[in-house]
Amino acid sequence: MIPPPLTGLQPEERVLWQGQPKQGFRLRPKDALVIPFSLVWCGFVLFWNVTVTKSGAPLMMRFFGIPFLAIGFYMVFGRFIVDLFQRKKTWYFLTDQRAIIVSGLFSRIERSIDIASTQDISIEGRADGSGTIRFGRSQVEPSFGMRWGNQVQEAPSFEMIADAAMIYRMIMQVKKGGEIR
Repeated sequence: MIPPPLTGLQPEERVLWQGQPKQGFRLRPKDALVIPFSLVWCGFVLFWNVTVTKSGAPLMMRFFGIPFLAIGFYMVFGRFIVDLFQRKKTWYFLTDQRAIIVSGLFSRIERSIDIASTQDISIEGRADGSGTIRFGRSQVEPSFGMRWGNQVQEAPSFEMIADAAMIYRMIMQVKKGGEIR
């Protein structure tokens, strides 16, 4: 695939690397919890909808379960399809000054991370050489509005990239101000 043009690239700035996250169907660690929950949710909602329909309940009761069924189908199937399309439209760029993430399912979002000022850059590698590079730490914030509980704001990252260790070394050289070979 051809990468999208970068809109905020400075004239003296040069791109050192560009890539995309791994493509295709992918499972993530959080799926170990989400998949069983989504199957139980969807199973219960299917049972409830079938029972209400067979019992001859009023039309309003039959329609009541449809949004919950839609949520269940999204949790079981839809989120994987959305993730697949999001990764297809995501590009990562490393320049001699910053990391740039271009993403967005319906509109383009270009996020820039100044490498020199980023305090915590970490790598999470896998046996096949792929991995995720995070720029900063994820923030956990308590939420008391529409959603109760803690909200996790993920740190920007180059997610599921091939040869993550090599890219990490390049980022560290940029951070130190060294020449990239």
